[in-house]
Amino acid sequence: MGIERQLRYFKYSTSSEEEHFYNLLMINTPEEIKKIKGRIRSQVVQRHKMIIEERKIDSQPIKRSGGLHFLLVTILSSDPNINLSRAYGGRIIRDRELSPKKDSSGWSYLIDKVARGAI
Repeated sequence: MGIERQLRYFKYSTSSEEEHFYNLLMINTPEEIKKIKGRIRSQVVQRHKMIIEERKIDSQPIKRSGGLHFLLVTILSSDPNINLSRAYGGRIIRDRELSPKKDSSGWSYLIDKVARGAI
């Protein structure tokens, strides 16, 4: 069994009520990843909130996956309740491996795992 299309996430907030972080791992075709990101943005704007910052951690094709890619991104938003199931109708998984890292090197293990198709 190969890697599946999915959206993995880990959400955390700071002590400020206006800062909510969403670490997202999207596994899909590049076109669908772009659509998912667009639906997240649209949802936030409709709720009169904003995306303060979006930081791409990594993005690459996944080996032996039939054309799937992954995007690992952190979104900082003023919206505490982004409904990921409205942005993506497939498999959504809360994943502790996406918890905050001290620096960018903390993502290396997960990035390697996903790029190999082992997630």
